[in-house]
Amino acid sequence: MIALIVLVSCLLLALIGTVFYVRQRVIEVRNDLQSSINDYFSPGADGTPSYFHQTVDSVAQVFGERLAVVAQARLMATRSHTARQENLMSEAVVTDLAGQESPLLGLALEHFPNVRKRLAKNPQLLDILMPMVGGLLSKHDGGQPGQSGGSTDVASRIKGGS
Repeated sequence: MIALIVLVSCLLLALIGTVFYVRQRVIEVRNDLQSSINDYFSPGADGTPSYFHQTVDSVAQVFGERLAVVAQARLMATRSHTARQENLMSEAVVTDLAGQESPLLGLALEHFPNVRKRLAKNPQLLDILMPMVGGLLSKHDGGQPGQSGGSTDVASRIKGGS
């Protein structure tokens, strides 16, 4: 009976010892973890930023760069779209004004898109184009009906004159 009591006492002491050992190890691991967390968030002794600060700074820099790239791409797309619309409008104005001045020139500009684009970018070329169209017309019917004022008037109207 006494042997049984001694055996149970030894088992209880071993169990209590194991509980104290496990408790001590848990406290040590918790302290190590707390120290690691503090090191991650605390700045260095020599004034260097904390690892957390460095991580947030890196993520913010990458995010900011990507945001700037997206904003720049959208701005460039908007500018490109506006420039394309302006070019198309300029071509339409050139074609309409030239067509009012000379139906044959208007027809030529509708069928020759490269000439229309070149003339929209440089209306002074109308001085070169009008004699060509006039020469073609004079070969067919001897004159250019509907011509009022010549190529310099058309060029000045295209440039924005009255």
